[in-house]
Amino acid sequence: MKHKTLSLNTQRVILSVQDIESNLKDRVIEMIIEREKKGYEKYKQTMDRRDYTKRDWLTHLLEELLDAAQYAMAADEPDLAEQFMYDCMNVLNKIDRLEIV
Repeated sequence: MKHKTLSLNTQRVILSVQDIESNLKDRVIEMIIEREKKGYEKYKQTMDRRDYTKRDWLTHLLEELLDAAQYAMAADEPDLAEQFMYDCMNVLNKIDRLEIV
């Protein structure tokens, strides 16, 4: 079975920036679509999978952001690394709050 339509999550990400007019936005959307296609080819499923909990998704996001902070610093972009670190703290806070609820 060949994957032809965008996953619901990809559609939602694209819609979240629909009011922004930018060539960069258009390029990023194209990249997201290509990554979804590549991911589907590799894993035969989209990001709409239901076997992950919210904690699982947030943990995966945190791991990706931690890597992004290190990539940014390796590229000698400390401002980007700092922003990713703030994003990491925000996601970690959300994970911690899941335990409270």
